[in-house]
Amino acid sequence: ISSEPVFQTISKSLEKLKKVNQAIEKKDAYTLTHSERVQKLSIKIGLEMKLEREVLSKLAFAALFHDLGKIYIEDHILNKPGKLNDEEFHQVKLHPQNSAEYVRSIKFIDIADIVLQHHERIDGSGYPFGLTEENICQEAKIIAVADSFDAMTTDRPYRKGINPLLALEEIRYLAGSLYDKEVVKVFSGIMSKTPQRRTYFTSI
Repeated sequence: ISSEPVFQTISKSLEKLKKVNQAIEKKDAYTLTHSERVQKLSIKIGLEMKLEREVLSKLAFAALFHDLGKIYIEDHILNKPGKLNDEEFHQVKLHPQNSAEYVRSIKFIDIADIVLQHHERIDGSGYPFGLTEENICQEAKIIAVADSFDAMTTDRPYRKGINPLLALEEIRYLAGSLYDKEVVKVFSGIMSKTPQRRTYFTSI
């Protein structure tokens, strides 16, 4: 960014989005720390994949703000201890689109498509549009792996988190169907160098 006014404009936009993330934390304490962990892991993957600096920047912002749309989800759904019914799950599935609308407010940084696609899956089974491999952007494929891994390994109101090694095994098993094979390969390499403990994110 070479222009100071441009930098200031972007900074103001980011501050507004951070406040939305903080508001979501009051509704669901899991979300903000989750987004920060997903950002860190996504950047790790992006660096290992030797992505260009501009792409890494977009990846970092998209990962941090991928769940902003959860601000519209009712508290009792976010914190429900049991399985969601169809209507409740429909509300949850709207959050990528709502998140994308939020990040469109960041001038000069286009990350809306990344945020919109982070729940799409290689085989077309994801949402909101059921996109397949060739139509999903690379950054969204990276966030999908980081997001899923953190969701699996973190305690939620409706279940306890599983061991990181078991989560890694499941993601490897689903490579090529739900997750991008190259991203999973890189992610596996990162995990092989990371101490396998519940607090392993402190080393990322």
